[in-house]
Amino acid sequence: MELRGPQIPDVDTLTRSALAAARDGEYYSELLFDECHRERLVLERVTFAAVVFENPDIRNARGEALHVEDAHVDGGDLANAAFAELALTRVCGRRIRATGLQLHGGKLRHVRLDRCRLDLALFQDARLASCRFEACDFREADFRGTEMEDVQFARCDLRGARFFGGRFRGLDLRGSQITGLEVDGPALKGATVDPTQLIDVARIHGVRVAPVESSPQESEPDASAGS
Repeated sequence: MELRGPQIPDVDTLTRSALAAARDGEYYSELLFDECHRERLVLERVTFAAVVFENPDIRNARGEALHVEDAHVDGGDLANAAFAELALTRVCGRRIRATGLQLHGGKLRHVRLDRCRLDLALFQDARLASCRFEACDFREADFRGTEMEDVQFARCDLRGARFFGGRFRGLDLRGSQITGLEVDGPALKGATVDPTQLIDVARIHGVRVAPVESSPQESEPDASAGS
């Protein structure tokens, strides 16, 4: 998988700005948003390009048709935020808290997230391509109707996550916890897993794994023994 990183000028050359100043329908480029605390943020049709967000606190934010490209997000809290038709292209993020995040119909391309919390997140009808998630928490996340192509979950927690009614090509789950993963029939077809995950894969598909029983000949005592 070829994962292209964001193309951002040196941070020292970026103009500092406050996210509270953003307005609907505007285009913002080559900015450093270091004042990202905004209660009940609501934005529509805004584009952010070649930007850095430092520790954004936008819990419960609402957005529609937002475009973010060539961006880096360092820390922050997006818990229970909801973004419809969000487009992320060449975006990197680390240590973001996004419990309960909702991305209805989102499009994520060349996105890398590291050590982020996305438990209970909703990715309904989203499209993910060439993405890598490293050591992220996806417990009970919902990927209903999601299309994934060349997506890697490396050392992530996917326990109880749901993969229903989507299309999954080039899915890589190696190193992740997948106990209790909920899938429909074809979800894991063609996926890459490591040897330690095979028992979990069998259980996910309703296969019972049990030790081999010994044959009667092996269990019966030898009648000639001791004679």
